[in-house]
Amino acid sequence: AEVQAGNAEGGAPSGLYGAWFSLGGSMSTLPAPLCTTPAAPADDIRQRQHLQATHLVAESSQVEHGTVRSPPRSPRPTKPAATTLCLQQAILPPATAVSWEINQDIVTDALKGHCLADLQIELPESVAQTAWGRIWNRLPTILPCQPLQALYLFTDGSYYPGKRQASWAVIVLVLQNNQVYKAGILAGPCALQPDADAGHFPSAYDGELEALLHALAIGASAPVCACHFGSDCQSALTAAFGFSGHQQGALLPAAAVGLTATLVAQGKQLYPHKVEAHHGCAFNSLADEVAKFAGKTGQCLPATAEWDTLHAAINEKVLERAWLTVPSSIFANTLPPLREDGTWSAPNTLIRSSAPNALPPYLQRIKEDVQAIPLRLRLLTYNALSVRGATAKALICSGLLRHQIDLAGLQETRDRAQGVSSCEDYWVLASPCDKGGHFGVQIWLRKAAGWDRTSFAITHSDPRVLVAVCSLRGVRLVLICAHAPTSATSEEELTRWWAHLKSLLAKIPKVCAPLLFIDANARFEASSSHGRTLESAPSNFNAKCLQHFANDIGLHISAQQDEQGRPLHSWRSPKGTTSLIDYVGCPVAWADGHRTVGNVDLADLHADWDHLPIHTCLAATVEAVTTPARSRVAPKDLQSDEGRSRAIHAVAAAPLVPWTATCTSHVDALQGSMVQALSHSKPDSSPGPRNPVISQATLGLVRLRRHMRRCLRPVDRRADMGFLHLCLQAWRQRTQPQEELYRQAKSARLAMARSYHGLAVLNKQLRQAMMDDRAQFARLQMEQARHAGPAEFAHRLRAILRTGRKFRPPPLLPALSKEPTVRADWL
Repeated sequence: AEVQAGNAEGGAPSGLYGAWFSLGGSMSTLPAPLCTTPAAPADDIRQRQHLQATHLVAESSQVEHGTVRSPPRSPRPTKPAATTLCLQQAILPPATAVSWEINQDIVTDALKGHCLADLQIELPESVAQTAWGRIWNRLPTILPCQPLQALYLFTDGSYYPGKRQASWAVIVLVLQNNQVYKAGILAGPCALQPDADAGHFPSAYDGELEALLHALAIGASAPVCACHFGSDCQSALTAAFGFSGHQQGALLPAAAVGLTATLVAQGKQLYPHKVEAHHGCAFNSLADEVAKFAGKTGQCLPATAEWDTLHAAINEKVLERAWLTVPSSIFANTLPPLREDGTWSAPNTLIRSSAPNALPPYLQRIKEDVQAIPLRLRLLTYNALSVRGATAKALICSGLLRHQIDLAGLQETRDRAQGVSSCEDYWVLASPCDKGGHFGVQIWLRKAAGWDRTSFAITHSDPRVLVAVCSLRGVRLVLICAHAPTSATSEEELTRWWAHLKSLLAKIPKVCAPLLFIDANARFEASSSHGRTLESAPSNFNAKCLQHFANDIGLHISAQQDEQGRPLHSWRSPKGTTSLIDYVGCPVAWADGHRTVGNVDLADLHADWDHLPIHTCLAATVEAVTTPARSRVAPKDLQSDEGRSRAIHAVAAAPLVPWTATCTSHVDALQGSMVQALSHSKPDSSPGPRNPVISQATLGLVRLRRHMRRCLRPVDRRADMGFLHLCLQAWRQRTQPQEELYRQAKSARLAMARSYHGLAVLNKQLRQAMMDDRAQFARLQMEQARHAGPAEFAHRLRAILRTGRKFRPPPLLPALSKEPTVRADWL
């Protein structure tokens, strides 16, 4: 900035503001001064005082002589000489805060030799004579004055055993005027890898990675919007483009990732492609031939290529920060500007966002709604003696379902099953028995009660104790099913076991309400006045331990009597004496709604042997906290083509976060935008077929057949039972049964026949749909293989026909036929 300034003469303001006033309207574009009359210097003040004194003396002398004369006029000031002021030199630059030790000139010098004009067009003579070389020679040469539409870079590496280093090659093609042109080749021995003396063993991977580094450098130097990279080494592709980590201190992968970031900062679209080696890709095979030539001869292509500057830039980690120097970078709105000396100024780094640094939504506590949840549960505890085998499980399941038991705890199951499983209408949480086949406990939960299957978590499991956490309509519960040692056990062991059970519950969060199902082997003295268990007198040591345990945990234990006041018993000794040793417990706050119903008959394998179930009902209203579901994106939704397209649009629509924002706010803004975009365009969550051959319509037929087969079972059973009932009635009455029985049996038989007929028709439709899907899938695969190339087409053809590379069709067999003029009696 240049400003003209004049000397202060004739009372005119001096300094920079004086220059503003002296220039008048020519400085209208400059801002107005802070004050209209600036302070005069000391010399100006003394000069003004001297002039005022002179004027007063002259005026007084004129008055004395009786004459009045006008004061003499001062001479007109001359135009002052112009002075040039350079504000860039006058104003000191801001202090440096962060030094990146890199600028655009350093990056340009490091990538020297990677411009399209520096590439070699001609192939070596040995390579030009190959089939791939002849294809290259037939391509037209790049047009220097035409803009580039796309850049195609094919890379490959090679290594010969016994050599000290591998070799690499890059084949460069461009797209101009919708036509492919050859731009040149770049090749040479690996000069950027550590030496073998440093403990590095050379391999073809070194050549692949270094070739990709040079390809990225060419892409960064070329004025193009789209770059395609083809390599037959997946590990090198993932390392160069930052899709996987690399060993700490590995300079070459870090430099490649830095160049990838540079291309992204330039706004270029990157398309890495995994090319199958030796499968018909002409330019990948040409890159392989050129890399082998460089490895055999040790020559660089072009011969004048030198990579000392690039090697030094990699060692000094210059390329890792090259993306900071890109002019008009897409990150310009999110980062401070980089000055010419490669630094960030202090004012830029001291700017802070005025907004408070609040926690992002995914770290904030979700607003919880407190609701009154009514619980109506039918509980049961039972020493089943054994639930091993499918028959025992089926009888237990049918007995529980008949009495509509919502939650049951079974002891002494003697089953080796463990974990969470399903048995018809119940979820089963199981703890296995010991090695001798004794003990074992299980918890059965009726599915229709509304249990949250995803909340099941077994926190402890052993042959005598099972502790699990679950959720029922928002109410978090901890379920305890236990089998205490018998009374014949020593008091020391009993004390240790009850303390162990109490320690297990101490690890459970306090928000979980406990429900206890226990064969406590605890007996209490019968009381005629009340049936409350904890207020009864204990008869053995287990009873005392149960009382202390319930009081410490805060449990209400089921009563000694049923609702009619009749004494209950759950065990009958071999001598015939009965006693109550099984109990159900719930929180003390729910004691008013906990009723002891009594004994029920489950009709299981060991019913009424020596143990009986204890059935109670629980009715309580619980204030539960319900949290809204978080917005989540399933990974499987992003694996389809539609999901990937939605993810690309979500990334493109992400907001540009200013660099003044904090890191937490930056990540939160990006994540919130992407999750919101993906959640609004959520695809159909219905599960698709696992087999890619089957279409969605065929999958519907498969599900319909499964449903019909499930419906056929009760229809078939009803028809058989109707016929059996008809036979038994005839046998009982020894006469012909009534017409009503005949009509019911016939109706059941007709319903079964219609069901079988509908299933048969559906099976035919399903077989035809399966055949159509296989044919359509084969046609689609063949069509995709044709577009992929002849090698892929041959591979798919062999995969579909399930024959090897040496497959030959069998010769046609001669067909014997009867001619009209020849007798065929000998046939």
